[in-house]
Formats: sequence, structure tokens, C-alpha cells
Amino acid sequence: MWMTLRFGGIGGASRNGILVKGSNYLEALNNVDTIVFDKTGTLTKGIFKVTSIAGANGWPEQELLSYAAHAESLSNHPMALSIQKAYGREIEAQRLTEQEEIAGLGIRVKLDGRTVLAGNGKLMDSENIDWEPVSGLGSIVYIAVDGQFAGHIVISDELKPDSKKAISDLKKLGVSRTAMLT
Repeated sequence: MWMTLRFGGIGGASRNGILVKGSNYLEALNNVDTIVFDKTGTLTKGIFKVTSIAGANGWPEQELLSYAAHAESLSNHPMALSIQKAYGREIEAQRLTEQEEIAGLGIRVKLDGRTVLAGNGKLMDSENIDWEPVSGLGSIVYIAVDGQFAGHIVISDELKPDSKKAISDLKKLGVSRTAMLT
């Protein structure tokens, strides 16, 4: 009887698109109290959208967005594309004279003769930019122009419609902690 339930559980999981390596793993799920999800595509749709823009040191938001969109114009990364989409205008490629992608940090370009950085906080630190970290829902792209912090752009991914219910159902099943790796 126990073996029938085990194989029935594996079959049921499989019919729902869940692959379980063996019945011992299915049994171990009874004791799970923490579940960690990956960032994109599990609970979210993988559709990135600019959700806020904040200029710093006197930088107007539209100008900040223009600089960011031009800096990101040679990238096909989903976050870069979301910045370009939010800009909503044609990129004037002739304004760009240099471009350097800095692995794991961001990008450096020359735009109208000015050095523009767009990336994460580590990029700002590596370039000795006096910047202010922000927290919030989404990914933060920090912008600096000619060594001065110009502001940040927040990019968020859209939740899948059933994500909240899935988390709620997990809590009802005894999962006490959920986390997301970003």
C-alpha cells in the first residue's frame, strides 16, 4: 500500500509538471519549513518595467532617463530594454562615441562627450562615485554623469497571477518561511 501511495504521488506530481527524482524526496517534502524561489520566471512573468525614476543633485527625471536609455541602447538585456521602452523615443546613436560593458557591474559610455555610468552600487563604488543606496521592490540601476551621482531607476518584474495564492497555500501546508534569491 505504501509503495502505491509513493508512486501515485510521483505520478500526480508529474501530471502537474513537477519532476521528483524519487519517492524519498517526495516524503522529505513533508518536513519542509522553508522554500527559496529564484528571482525571475518562478513567481514573476519575466516582464520588466520601469516603476520609478529619481534624479539626484538637480538632475531632472526625463534627462536621467534619456542618459540611461542611451547608455543601455546597445544592450539587449531585459532590464536595458525596459529602460529604452520607458524612454519611448528613438535613440540618437551618433551621440555615443564609446561603450564599455563592465561585467557584473554595468556599463560606461561617452554620450555627448560626457562619461555616463549605468549599473549597480558596486559600479558606483568602483568608480568612487558619492552615491546614496535606495531600497525598494525591484532592481535598481544607478546613474552617474562625469563622476557625479545623477539618480536611479527602479525596474520591477510583474508577478504571475497565481503567485500570491501559491505562497498562501504553502503557508497553509506548514511552510513557515519563503524567500527569493535575487
